[in-house]
Amino acid sequence: MVSPAYRQIQQTIEQVFEKQFFFVMGVLKSGTTWLQFLLDAHPEICCKGEGHFIDELCPKLYESLAAYNSRSKVRARLFAGGGLDAPAAYIDKKYFGFVLATIIGLIFARWAESTNVKCIGDKTPHNIHALGLLGAMFPAAKYIHIIRDGRDAATAMWMRNFQRNREATLKQFGNFEYFVEDFAKKWTQGIKSAQECSAANPDRYFELRYEDLHREPEPIVRGLFEFLGVDAGDAVVTDCIGAASFKRLTGGRKRGQEQPGAFMRKGVIGDWRNHFDEVDRATFQEHAGTLLKELGYDD
Repeated sequence: MVSPAYRQIQQTIEQVFEKQFFFVMGVLKSGTTWLQFLLDAHPEICCKGEGHFIDELCPKLYESLAAYNSRSKVRARLFAGGGLDAPAAYIDKKYFGFVLATIIGLIFARWAESTNVKCIGDKTPHNIHALGLLGAMFPAAKYIHIIRDGRDAATAMWMRNFQRNREATLKQFGNFEYFVEDFAKKWTQGIKSAQECSAANPDRYFELRYEDLHREPEPIVRGLFEFLGVDAGDAVVTDCIGAASFKRLTGGRKRGQEQPGAFMRKGVIGDWRNHFDEVDRATFQEHAGTLLKELGYDD
């Protein structure tokens, strides 16, 4: 018999698993953090970040369990060699997803303290590359994908890295042109991965654009709340947009007022034109031009 405290934890996890799970995703610097704060401002939604469940927790957990299994099998063979029957104590691979999902449930339970919460979500940009495993663990989960012009996202990422650690950034990429090439490839791969998810799960996938959320947020936010099945009235839409405004999240700065090194540096559309030269434009076009055109971002 386990302790009452453990039973209580188990019940809490089971209650959490009854909620609507969702995962926010997007290529780096595409507005996922802005979207997270907007969603989390809704009284029926809990959206935190970044859990990094698949890219960090999953491999570390798998490595730990694999090491434990290996040592357990060694001990079992040693006992068997001495004539003792001692089956190895190990976690079968088929239970790995259960262990990982349980940990995610525990984290979600800690995040969602309010009983009013109907939906619980995680904002980790890397979710865009982890849809298969997330879907296997949570087959009813919903996905929210935010897209931003890859050139603006690349500019924002470069500026943040360069202003925070110039030496390390130059050591890794050499110059902006090589960074643009690398980012264009990742931008294309990430968006195509999400589009595959959309094709397989059309009713559980919501796509929005950073630029649309920037220019006319009300219909986007209302549609987002309706997608999650929560109150989408005018009052809550207005409140959530205000709670996640650039001015509020940056301590009073207006959009376009740059703060070098800040997580939310400038918050504008089209800033890439101030940083891309003709070579950078051609480089991004070479590796992501087709997708730029498909998404309506081509010039």
